[in-house]
Formats: sequence, structure tokens, C-alpha cells
Amino acid sequence: MSVYLIAEIKVTDDSWVPEIAANVQNLVEKHGCRYLSRSGNTETLEGDIKDCTLIAILEFPSRTALDSFLTEPPMTHSWGSRWLQ
Repeated sequence: MSVYLIAEIKVTDDSWVPEIAANVQNLVEKHGCRYLSRSGNTETLEGDIKDCTLIAILEFPSRTALDSFLTEPPMTHSWGSRWLQ
């Protein structure tokens, strides 16, 4: 069964972006993931305004694949345990 990750990211210091950008596509492919949407140009139409500068929606083939993706060193180095909350 597919599992979805909705990442609401607030970038306050973009020094980590080059490391993630250099690695994330390979990691996405390695774990059978695909991007459904990603945007730095967000607008809230209903509900509470999100305090983020980037939203990404990713589809993984399983929870195991998602967990493996989140524990990859480039991800844990840049994001820490916040992913797993």
C-alpha cells in the first residue's frame, strides 16, 4: 500500500540546501519514491496559514520504504529527528 509524506518546510538558513539537492533525487529513486508535488510558491486558500516556505508531497511504495528514506545519512544530517516526529 502506498504511503505519503507531506513535508511542510520552513527554510530560515539555506546552507543545507546544496547537500540535500545533490543527494535527494538519488535517494528518492533508491526508495521507489516519486514526487507528486513540490513548490516554494505556496498560498493558503482555506484554514490556518502554514508557517513554511516549501511544501513537498511524496509517494512511497510502503511505510518501510519511507522509513528507510528518512534514515538515510543525508536526510538525518540535515533534518535530524524532526522527520520522525
